[in-house]
Amino acid sequence: MHSGGLASDRAEAAWLEASRLTKADIGGKSDPILTKVVEGDPITYRIEEAIQLADVIIRLVHTIDSELMYTSYAENHFMELWKGTPGAVRLRALPGDPRKRKLRVDQICKALGFLAPNDPEAVIKLGKNAGLLDFA
Repeated sequence: MHSGGLASDRAEAAWLEASRLTKADIGGKSDPILTKVVEGDPITYRIEEAIQLADVIIRLVHTIDSELMYTSYAENHFMELWKGTPGAVRLRALPGDPRKRKLRVDQICKALGFLAPNDPEAVIKLGKNAGLLDFA
């Protein structure tokens, strides 16, 4: 599209499509910031455009990641990691105290490379069903 730094007809067409977007389309606080692209002209952009694009990409990744975590594939991946991570397997004993139990679940998730879950009970249910957790 950029043809070595010069806008191609595809780049100009893409700019034309993008120029019709609104803040609602990109989920932002302002309309898209876009430098006009004309076929044959050098491709230029401002830092504000790069920042806005990065913001949109980050939100897309978070949205997709959030949707994926509710799939059976993600659950299976999580469980395979748990079963194969000695540091997490050693954390089997769940304390009776709810606060300490949540901390234990957070430790397990951290050992697997995940953030602390919003719903530790879902992780506890998975772990108990797989025989990876015991109540102390």
